[in-house]
Amino acid sequence: MKTNVANMTKKQIYMRSYNPEHYRQIHLELLNHYSHGSMRCNCCGESNVLFLTLDHINNDGAEQRRAAGSRGSFNHWVALRRRGYPPWVSGPLL
Repeated sequence: MKTNVANMTKKQIYMRSYNPEHYRQIHLELLNHYSHGSMRCNCCGESNVLFLTLDHINNDGAEQRRAAGSRGSFNHWVALRRRGYPPWVSGPLL
């Protein structure tokens, strides 16, 4: 049964971050969405997902994370998924 992340408490989301498989699943899901299935770096073409990350189009990601009170990548990724993959994120990048 799939868990509805929107109904999870902050503690449940935090505890889920300790599961490496779930962490990898969320990371791959976001990379796949924002790369439109190509899973390659927009700058150099790198395809190893261990090196790929996401970036904000206006380079203001830190400001948005602070405003949202997000701590760490995993919680931010879960929030992006919960918001329906907002367009201000660009990716993937090396």
